[in-house]
Amino acid sequence: MAAQGAGAAGAPATAFARVMWDTGVVIMPDGRQCEMLIQSNLFHGKLRQLPLTNMQTLQFGLRASERWHLCNLTISGGGISCQPVNFSYKSQKKFLPTAPGFCSLWVYQKDPSVFALCAGPPNDARVLVMTADSAEDAEQWVRAIAGRLYLNELRLDDDMIPEFISIFYLFDTDGSGGISLDELQAASRGLGNPKSAEDLVATITNLQIELDSSGAISLPQFLKVLKDGLLLPSASSEMLLLQAFKLLDADNTGSISLEALKGYLTQKG
Repeated sequence: MAAQGAGAAGAPATAFARVMWDTGVVIMPDGRQCEMLIQSNLFHGKLRQLPLTNMQTLQFGLRASERWHLCNLTISGGGISCQPVNFSYKSQKKFLPTAPGFCSLWVYQKDPSVFALCAGPPNDARVLVMTADSAEDAEQWVRAIAGRLYLNELRLDDDMIPEFISIFYLFDTDGSGGISLDELQAASRGLGNPKSAEDLVATITNLQIELDSSGAISLPQFLKVLKDGLLLPSASSEMLLLQAFKLLDADNTGSISLEALKGYLTQKG
């Protein structure tokens, strides 16, 4: 699978460098590969943003006189809402729709604590420039927003994403961040669409997903396999809840332990 957000070969250098992402991996402008963060279907936070930005900001950079203001951010499947904390800046409220295929992330080369989201087609793109307290915090935000954009590209039902994430963590029993082929096969049975090991290997191969050194797949990779191989078209949140109960009721007793229920609810947030 080709990395998303890749710039054209021979493109002129810009003040902001583009971030790319592949299935489960975020590739920073310096070439480092970081784990993509999947934060469920909706998450919030506070960042400082610039009120007036456009594509020229990405090309030429920031001015010394730039004035930042603190905002509440809400990131969802529909887009990013940016609400100024200070009431006097209420006119600077922004909403950037994040339609699949029309978004890119950028990092300011002079100061990696500054990053930007570009949303929309090239002839009508909107730009949101933000800054975090440190380069490390900014990188966390970039990885999380890339994860949200990746979910948009998969076109999963937003309301069911927490259920999908919970199912993944039900099988990640050692907290390693990955599930094995055997566990993936068990998940397919729990989802009511049982697959053989051979079928799953074929699906993973066709999707160009690379297993890690232990033969496991990560959460973003699992969601990709789920979308393109495991999920029944008729799947509903009620069905997934029933299947989750069955997965937790490993002994088929008709009940589940308090510890198992707590673990499931914790993963759902």
